[in-house]
Amino acid sequence: MRTFEGHVYLDHHYPPVLWNIVRGGFDSVGSLPYAEKDFAISVSLSSMLQSSSAGRLEAELSLERVRLATNPNSVSRLRGVFVFDDIESLSRIWDSNKWGGHFTDEYLADVSVWAKQSTRVDAAWIEDIISDQGQLLPDWEAAAVGYWSGKPKSEDTPIWEVLVEGRFCIWSMHSKEEALKEISAIWPNSLGLLTYSMNCFGLGSLDGQCFSGITGHDEGISVDHYLRMVDSKDSDFINRLARLPIEKPKFYVGNPDPEKMYLPDLTGYSKKICTKGDANFTALLKLLLQLQNSARCGESA
Repeated sequence: MRTFEGHVYLDHHYPPVLWNIVRGGFDSVGSLPYAEKDFAISVSLSSMLQSSSAGRLEAELSLERVRLATNPNSVSRLRGVFVFDDIESLSRIWDSNKWGGHFTDEYLADVSVWAKQSTRVDAAWIEDIISDQGQLLPDWEAAAVGYWSGKPKSEDTPIWEVLVEGRFCIWSMHSKEEALKEISAIWPNSLGLLTYSMNCFGLGSLDGQCFSGITGHDEGISVDHYLRMVDSKDSDFINRLARLPIEKPKFYVGNPDPEKMYLPDLTGYSKKICTKGDANFTALLKLLLQLQNSARCGESA
């Protein structure tokens, strides 16, 4: 496992992300047990899709299809987290001022990374793949092959990003403090559960983390969220959690308030990307299901 420090763009005004920031960190969806993965997506892609259209989702799914065809062992953009470990690449993002969306200075958080798998790519290729409106550009496939090759688009101005499957610990105290203020205002009755979730993170559990996923059904395609609570049903895990303040006191944040253990209401933060009436719905749903099946076959092989 590779460990390093880096920087991640996290939407500091989006409650499902804020929850994970206060929790202290999060794991990529590849860490989920096989039965839970379904078509879970990374926090990076989820944030992008919140302000995007069906065209952007189609572009990302098309990029994934190229990855599976040309470099299947690389980390998927759908599952991995985008990490920047090169300050010169970050400065090129700031200088270009083209990325928009959640790529703003206030959303940048310092993290420690425990990478189970990582892939370094030049994000400069993306401007030849996806337009500012989120649509695939003409001749995008050649650029997509270049992107997944790991080669720089230009020797002079690469924007190196690392796609990571692993665990991320958030160091930025300012990010945590501001996130806690917002969570306290939105979900005051969930603060006990948030404390519990922080203790789960300290123990190395995925419980208490907010995950995102793409859901395709007859009525449309949407990005939905859920709070994982699986380990907490296991008595051995509960016993380990009870020993946390003794065995690992620096990872214990305190006793949860039993009167504030309500689940946060995440339903209002779902995003419908494409409805049944959209012209490209059928093709997009078919592509989504094909990639879902490919991912399952690859992981079970």
